[in-house]
Amino acid sequence: MAAIDEFVFGFALMERTNFHDPANEPPAPLLDYLETLLDTEDLPALQEFAQEHGVSGGWAIISNHGRDPERFDRQLDRLIAGFDASR
Repeated sequence: MAAIDEFVFGFALMERTNFHDPANEPPAPLLDYLETLLDTEDLPALQEFAQEHGVSGGWAIISNHGRDPERFDRQLDRLIAGFDASR
């Protein structure tokens, strides 16, 4: 129950923090954080993603995924299926 509660709380927090802007603009602190990560050159997959799509284009892809109305149910089903598999 604690894991499900934490998932629901985390989902709601992520939704409120990252996906509430109707203009679909990335939050400024997130952009700053991404730029810091990209500057380290320690994350080649992130570097490649940013080079291919740009930071704003990458945000559009992530944001569209995050705004998928079926995301909550799909992820909760995966969490529960993991519990079932570990019995």
